[in-house]
Amino acid sequence: MSNATEPVPCYSDSILPAGHPLRDEAERAYREAFLAGAREAMQWMHPEIEVIEFVEEQRQVARENARIERDGVEWHMPGHEVLAAQLRGRHHALSFVEQAWSRPEAERRNFTVEMDHWLTLVERWAAKPIDFSEPPRPDDDWDAKVKSVARPRPAKPSTTTTPGNLEWLRTGTKPVPASARSEPEEPSDILPRLTLAQRVAAYPHLR
Repeated sequence: MSNATEPVPCYSDSILPAGHPLRDEAERAYREAFLAGAREAMQWMHPEIEVIEFVEEQRQVARENARIERDGVEWHMPGHEVLAAQLRGRHHALSFVEQAWSRPEAERRNFTVEMDHWLTLVERWAAKPIDFSEPPRPDDDWDAKVKSVARPRPAKPSTTTTPGNLEWLRTGTKPVPASARSEPEEPSDILPRLTLAQRVAAYPHLR
């Protein structure tokens, strides 16, 4: 157990164990920074990746700055847990927004309405007594399946098969639609049928 005044061997950047003297203070810092980060993300037109990366770098810098050496052994400054929790809170809030709007279904959602709803949930969570519960995410309720609209199937071309006539299944010869048949047309009776000799006699000027 740490007394928050002596260097500690490990850097703590998560929820502190029960009995740690800074546990509640670090959790309050986390919630306040998370709420501030949520309000910051409310101003975005789209997730600002550069800001998220900068906050992530701040967490790493804080870790490096908390490192001290004593008698050749690496230790960490007392009280670093509160600053670590604060930076973690802001980073989590911004990252949650980026992760939510990277999902494919985000295109079907209203950014302004979703963020207003999420901020309300965050404010309620931040105001609760310390219970170390996880903060809400913008996409916590996005897992409901979106029902797809059934598209009408195109009508199949009709054939001349008589309904219920399955004889072609036994013979293996499927009926051919009337439109696809290539039967020769019956000769017309309008013009007389002539032999070659008759045609030559009737039309001597034609070759």
